[in-house]
Amino acid sequence: MKRLFRFFKPSKNQPLLNLVIITFLSVLFLANLIFKIFSFVFPSFNAIAVALFLLIPFLLILNGFFFRRWWLKLINFWIFLLPSLLSIWIFNNATIIFLLIGIYQPEQEIKFKSYNIAVYKSPAWLDTDAQRGFVLKQEKIIFPGIKLAKPIYENKNYYLDRIENYQLIGRDKVVLDFVYYDADKKRKRKESKEFQVKDFVYF
Repeated sequence: MKRLFRFFKPSKNQPLLNLVIITFLSVLFLANLIFKIFSFVFPSFNAIAVALFLLIPFLLILNGFFFRRWWLKLINFWIFLLPSLLSIWIFNNATIIFLLIGIYQPEQEIKFKSYNIAVYKSPAWLDTDAQRGFVLKQEKIIFPGIKLAKPIYENKNYYLDRIENYQLIGRDKVVLDFVYYDADKKRKRKESKEFQVKDFVYF
């Protein structure tokens, strides 16, 4: 029984190792939140990932109690207290939660043989300006349930109603027919644009 307890008992440096690993994963997630390179295919998984990310400060506070020296426990607690309070505030703010989840939710997808072209727009209830912009991304599923994305076009001046038609030229070019809505003139207008694409998104 004592041998079994020793086997599961955390080592002297285990809390520090946990701190390094969890902090490293947090930085990776935050970087991905900013640059939006990877995401899950299913929106619900993205919501779970955001929730787990917000729970990380609490995990780091709990991990700090495994430090053997009292002053390390105290320092760890005060360092992650503010991020924990920030997480609580975000959990209680539905607008920010939906914003974080909506970052990964496309409003329109055009499926090609080896990749997709997706349109991302800020939610209407979140943007007070009628002229909402949009980001166009090329996406490819690289693992089951996980996709790689690369922005290929961004427009912050016009509200995109939809992509009406598309045409693939060879293997590395696609022509998209945009339908914009002009809020000032209260009418729609069309515009075609050509984009460079790659089979594996980045190469």
